[in-house]
Amino acid sequence: MSRIALSDLPPRYQAQVAAQLGRETSGGDFPPGWAASLIGSAAPPARHGRAPNKTEQAFRDGFFPAGSPVRYEPLTFRLPGGSRYTPDFVEGLTCYEVKGSRRLGSHGRALTAFREARAAFPQFRFRWFEMTGGGVFVEKYPQS
Repeated sequence: MSRIALSDLPPRYQAQVAAQLGRETSGGDFPPGWAASLIGSAAPPARHGRAPNKTEQAFRDGFFPAGSPVRYEPLTFRLPGGSRYTPDFVEGLTCYEVKGSRRLGSHGRALTAFREARAAFPQFRFRWFEMTGGGVFVEKYPQS
């Protein structure tokens, strides 16, 4: 497998890669401060243009105050078994997983990945919330 240098990419992809890495260079390919001008002061959009579903949005609106620095699916954990886990929301070092009251097929897989991530990344706090039939969110599987 061959490696690709950043300078081998077209300029617009160089800017995307460097912005995601949070890199700024002085003098090289990018002028100082270029990443801040691309990102701006507003929160970056959710990854892949995705937005929270209705359950996740209800949780966000009811649980986090307006202007809170919470982000929707900002990171993905690579787990030791080779699988991945993406929490719904991250605020600081706390990761939140939100599920509805209906048990879908993905529920069990998500719970397994959640527990693996909790064990593999003890520096983070993981919280799992489920919506009850009455629309109230209840925390399940608290961290000990």
